[in-house]
Amino acid sequence: MTAIRCASSQLMTGLLTWRNPQGSEEGWFGQPQRTDSRWKHFGKLISTEIGLCALATAAAVETVAYTALALASLTLYPVTDTPYTFFTELLESSAFTIIWGLADAVVYNLSFINVMTHESFARYWAEKVNPTPILLCRVSDDIYISEWQAQHQHGAVNDPMLRGIVAAGEGTQEMIGQGARFIVQDVLSGASAKTIEDFKVVDPGVLIFVLTKAIYIYAAGEKKNAPIPHFFKQETQDRIAALRFELKDEQILNQLKSLTTDPAEFEREPQEESIKIAFRKLKEAASGELQNSVFTLRCCQEATQLLRS
Repeated sequence: MTAIRCASSQLMTGLLTWRNPQGSEEGWFGQPQRTDSRWKHFGKLISTEIGLCALATAAAVETVAYTALALASLTLYPVTDTPYTFFTELLESSAFTIIWGLADAVVYNLSFINVMTHESFARYWAEKVNPTPILLCRVSDDIYISEWQAQHQHGAVNDPMLRGIVAAGEGTQEMIGQGARFIVQDVLSGASAKTIEDFKVVDPGVLIFVLTKAIYIYAAGEKKNAPIPHFFKQETQDRIAALRFELKDEQILNQLKSLTTDPAEFEREPQEESIKIAFRKLKEAASGELQNSVFTLRCCQEATQLLRS
C-alpha cells in the first residue's frame, strides 16, 4: 500500500535519492556509507540545500491549496467522503513536507552521508524525536514500511536509521499476522461457509459484522481480560477499554454474544433499550475501524489469504 503523497513529497524523494551516495534506501543494504568523491558530494550538498528550500516553499503553497480544496469538498461530505479524505491526505503530506524539507536543510543534509528519501521513512523518524503527543506516522506509513521491509529482507543492515525502519516493518508484519490469525481462529470460528465466502469477497455487511464481533470479543467476550492488541486503532483500543468497564450486566452480555453469533442475528434489532445502547456502541467502534485501520486494511486481507490457502 502506497501512502498518498503530494507532488513536493515525490520530488523530495527524487532530489534526496540523487543526493545520496548510496541512492535510495534499497541501495543501503550491505553497503558502507561512504562518498566516492568528497568534492562531488559537497557540490551535491549545496545543490540539495537550494532544492530543499525550494521544495519546502512549494509544499507551503500546496498546503494552502489543499486546505481550500478540503474545505470545498466538505460540501460533498453528505454524499461521499472520498474527495475530502483524498485532499486531507494530500494536505497532511504537504504540511509534513514543509517540516521535512526544512529539517533536512538545517540539520540532516549537512550532517549525514545518506538521508531518508521517502516520506513514510521520514515520518517514522520524525515521530521518534517528536516531543509532542501528535502522531506523525500514519497507518498508511506503517503499512508502507511493513510492505517495503517484506520486499527487502536481503543483506546486512549497517545504517542505524535503516535498521530502525527494518525493525519497525518486522513489528508491523508480526502485528498483521496476529490480527489475521485472530480473525480466522476466533472471529470466524464456527462461521457458516456462506459467511466465510462473503468475507473473502469483502461483502460490506459481513465486514462490519466481523469488525463488531472482533471488538465484542476483546470488550466482553473470551478475550476481555487479555491485553488489547495494537492492530486496533488507538481510538478503538480506548473504546474497548471503556466498554470493558461498562459492560457488566449478564443479560446484556448474553444478548451481545447472541447478536454477534452470525450475520443473520447481527441484523436483528434489540428490543430492550439497554441492550440497544450497548450494541450501538459496539457497532460505532466497528465503524471507526473502517477508516484508515491496519485491522481493516491488512489484517482482513491477510486473513482472506489464510482462508484461501
